[in-house]
Amino acid sequence: MKNFMKTLTSISLISFLFLLSNCTPARMVSDDFSKYTKTSKVAIHRESKVLFVGVPAIFGYDEKDKVQLWSGNKSEIEVPVGKHEFFVRSNQADRPSKLNAEIKEGKSTCFVINPESKPVLKFILFPLYWFSHAFKIEEREGLCQ
Repeated sequence: MKNFMKTLTSISLISFLFLLSNCTPARMVSDDFSKYTKTSKVAIHRESKVLFVGVPAIFGYDEKDKVQLWSGNKSEIEVPVGKHEFFVRSNQADRPSKLNAEIKEGKSTCFVINPESKPVLKFILFPLYWFSHAFKIEEREGLCQ
């Protein structure tokens, strides 16, 4: 019985360390644009859904985390005019969902974040979680106003 408890404790500790090492916390980066940089507003809206309600969505562009959103939250950031690769991910080591979009001068852009619609398989076959998206991102006209 004593060996069983040692083995169980060791397995629990290794599992905890493995899970801890796979978390990818948000590393928010702020931008200080020069007065000569043309920017436009980007609104981000995470719709209120029950799925992944306790998991933050991390939104960013060009591989830089910008905003952390919980279910039902909205935010707005300034983004330089031009083409960018926008993404959304969780802090749980999943792959980011990406979307290429062009930000135009004087035009607000709206992105909507939703949980991925088919997560059941991720929970049944847990290793699939690291090879899939927790959230999806899409550009929508007029929703964030």
